[in-house]
Amino acid sequence: MTSPQSFKINTDYDVVFVRKQVRELARAAGLDTTNQARVSLGVSALAQKLGLGAGFEGEITLEVIRDEPERVGVRITLLCARGVNGGQVAHDLPRARWMYMVDELTVAVQPNGVTRVTAVKWGAGPGG
Repeated sequence: MTSPQSFKINTDYDVVFVRKQVRELARAAGLDTTNQARVSLGVSALAQKLGLGAGFEGEITLEVIRDEPERVGVRITLLCARGVNGGQVAHDLPRARWMYMVDELTVAVQPNGVTRVTAVKWGAGPGG
């Protein structure tokens, strides 16, 4: 199990760097290559939808999670403090086609206006 890793996002290059970090973390967590690609692409798409790196700053946190001894996954949390319409983002994200690249997706607009998006991708446990 690794400690959460947080990355400040200021430019598109930061998003590309984090995408690589997501893939490496997913590999280390034991996700197969298909799921590694899915979760890293999903993070890029989420960051793009929130406008992170495209002139808007935020933060992405990555961590390996475990809910059963057999099931390990990767959780990615994106925070965007810019003036996105959090309600619209919350409405649009679950409808996006790429959303199926992650297993769980939650969107919340905090009282301070920060939009928080959490995505989880689970790896298959032993035997499946």
